[in-house]
Amino acid sequence: LGGLGLALGPIFGLPRPRPADAAESLRLYVDAQTSTSRTNQEVSARLLVSLRDEETDRVIVWSDLKPYAQPGVSKHALHVHIYDNDDPELPGIEVGHLHPEEFADPSKAQDGRYFVDFDFPHGGLYTVEVGYLLKEGKAPATASQTIRVGT
Repeated sequence: LGGLGLALGPIFGLPRPRPADAAESLRLYVDAQTSTSRTNQEVSARLLVSLRDEETDRVIVWSDLKPYAQPGVSKHALHVHIYDNDDPELPGIEVGHLHPEEFADPSKAQDGRYFVDFDFPHGGLYTVEVGYLLKEGKAPATASQTIRVGT
């Protein structure tokens, strides 16, 4: 599974994409499949993420997404950010920035579910936020979900 060192992206100073507007109101679904192996307090997990249109319930497939860059990061169709809600010193700190294409070929996913592997620093509550772009010339949008891992 992907290591924490590989997953860490820039933490401070990056503007976050704006929330989705009504025209692109998508709901994020995250399924965290944790593995049984733990190292220290780390919890390894495979996150399956998918986006659905809130009005029509249509699944967003890879071909619907437009790649875009974030400061310090090259173009990707999905930017998966992981925030540690339970960090004792900095609650909500970003602990991961991943892209599904780093783990498999997401264009081959028929069901609109894409995965990333991540070693969470400890069990607890995390917010998974996915940045996406549906139309060229528009600003990227986000959808998020809070999950519990390893507890």
